[in-house]
Amino acid sequence: NVLNNLGVLQHLTGDYKSAILTYEKGLQFAQRSKYSRIEAFILTGIGDIYIQLNALEEASDAYQQAKIIAQTLNIFVLTVYLTIQEAIIACDKGDFVSSYRLIDEARSIANKEKMTIESYLCDLEFAGIKIKEGKPFEVVELLARAHAFFESGGHKVQSDKASLYLTVAYGQSDNPDML
Repeated sequence: NVLNNLGVLQHLTGDYKSAILTYEKGLQFAQRSKYSRIEAFILTGIGDIYIQLNALEEASDAYQQAKIIAQTLNIFVLTVYLTIQEAIIACDKGDFVSSYRLIDEARSIANKEKMTIESYLCDLEFAGIKIKEGKPFEVVELLARAHAFFESGGHKVQSDKASLYLTVAYGQSDNPDML
């Protein structure tokens, strides 16, 4: 767990090389100790770094490994997160059909498990996909609701992302009054 926390800190400070090395050490320890829960979170951290490095295949591999463990252990929060990340990767590859299917899968789990924050995360990334697909007008209200939810709950990163998506959506419109 200490190695995982160190890896997260290195990741957040942009020291990706050290973060990967730390995560790999932590992953080896988790696997030897048969601590699958930590293994899933470490693999997720590795996937997150690969996403930032635009190494989509490597990220997808790490997320798939983590998702198998998360599903086996019924770690629903992680399963939803990983499914959303898979949707983002599919979108980055231009596969909007898979992106929407994966968001629907994540939303279904979040709704079934009554996970409010995760439901709004699904909305946020659904909107991001719509924007990338060139259909921002369809999600302005959805983004406004997500932004309000994240802002009121003090979820700064998600609130900022919703603000960015709203700005992009408004910017893609021909209505300057929306900006």
